[in-house]
Amino acid sequence: MAKVIMIQGTMSHVGKSLITAGLCRIFKQDGYKVAPFKAQNMSGNEHILPEGKKMSLSQAKQAEACGKMPNPLMNPILLKPAGGMGLHVYVNGESKGIKTAADYAVMKKTLIPEIKRAYDRLAEENDIVVIEGAGSPAEINLNEGDIVNMGLAKLVRSPVILVGDIDMGGVFAQITGTLDLLEKRERDIVKAVLINKFRGDIDILQPGLVSLEGRVGKKVAGVLPYLESRDYDAIAAAMRENLNMGLIYEILDAGLLEQNPSGPLEQNPSGIWGQIPSGMWEEIHPTEIERRSFEIIESELSDRPRPDLAPIVKRVIHATADFSFAETIKTSDGAVYTALEAIRHGAIILTDTNMALAGINKELLYQYGGDVFCFMSDADVAERANKSGITRAAAAMEKSAYVIDMERPVIYAIGNAPTALARLCGLAAENKIKPALVIGAPVGFVNVEASKEILLRSGLPYIITEGRKGGSTVAAAIVNALLLML
Repeated sequence: MAKVIMIQGTMSHVGKSLITAGLCRIFKQDGYKVAPFKAQNMSGNEHILPEGKKMSLSQAKQAEACGKMPNPLMNPILLKPAGGMGLHVYVNGESKGIKTAADYAVMKKTLIPEIKRAYDRLAEENDIVVIEGAGSPAEINLNEGDIVNMGLAKLVRSPVILVGDIDMGGVFAQITGTLDLLEKRERDIVKAVLINKFRGDIDILQPGLVSLEGRVGKKVAGVLPYLESRDYDAIAAAMRENLNMGLIYEILDAGLLEQNPSGPLEQNPSGIWGQIPSGMWEEIHPTEIERRSFEIIESELSDRPRPDLAPIVKRVIHATADFSFAETIKTSDGAVYTALEAIRHGAIILTDTNMALAGINKELLYQYGGDVFCFMSDADVAERANKSGITRAAAAMEKSAYVIDMERPVIYAIGNAPTALARLCGLAAENKIKPALVIGAPVGFVNVEASKEILLRSGLPYIITEGRKGGSTVAAAIVNALLLML
């Protein structure tokens, strides 16, 4: 039988569908046979199968994330609003007619065997089943006879990850209140919590996460960034709006796994990592993991970068597991040599995120008399941003112009904010700063590519990641690659 994990939410719209799809893709990419499951989905967004059966579009898209054809087993009960208090009920893809809400409340108790049969079939055919809940498990008026949240979790003995929506506000109250309304056995089923739709500086959020863990006795498994989607059914919205689902999976991968490589999900045997079956794990001594990783990168890298760029490309791939960077990392003429000389002469590294600051190998940097700074959390930067109507990232670059000793070589490593990259190019044009190198790797959608184009036209020495991809991890990896080349 398959391992199982369930995603529940503090309320509707928290992103359960998208997170379930992301987990499905992560497990699939790791080589497991995986399937989504949602016992009951109330949605007007349907997917019609070739034989005419119907299921929720969310589970159809989650099946796509698994590399599978949609199957009614993944959504044995579909409820479509039929006007007033009516519901069009589909069981295993077939219509059972229109029922009133009261009639369906009685009917659903008889559907538990159908739900269990569908789940058992998927569990027999797959290594992992990722279950999506519905609404909130704390709807105390609906708990009796529940077939989609805690009732299902208990039926199939699934651990639960609880997701809260910080964008709506009150996420700590959402999570605390939801857990308070659960019975003790149900609270024990919840192994960790996720915070979704975060926008801002993670360092500012950190004290709240620590306090939350202390209050509820559950680990915060991750904080996921806000993704633009306005529909009740996030997967349907993604499809209709032609969002790049591959990028969505990467963002979820980063939020759930890269930010928590040894976090609570790995430590907790009942959490996500505890669900991974044996047989695919490569036994290797911890000191050999990096060497083995680079062996794999070397064997799978189809196109060979030029010699001066190869260590940078491989280090970025090592940090991201994304081989597309072999095609998108570019440099100006002589930029690598210039960067190495700057580091040899005690370069100052200035980053736009505390995450990049934390990721840079300071021990190596200090050996050459260098230093690294990030001004993003400084109070005067926040004040300057508010007064000037600019982003803190841009204000941090302006602070560098009068704080950093420009007599020393300065390398700017931008891994998040396009406004930081654009502003530092402006400061250079005003002769207020003289970067020895600019690492241009902001990530996202708004003005990201435009800021990189500004850098390309600035005449400054650069190492750049073309397109929308980048990130703090990438910026830090490029710096570390340069340090290791010395």
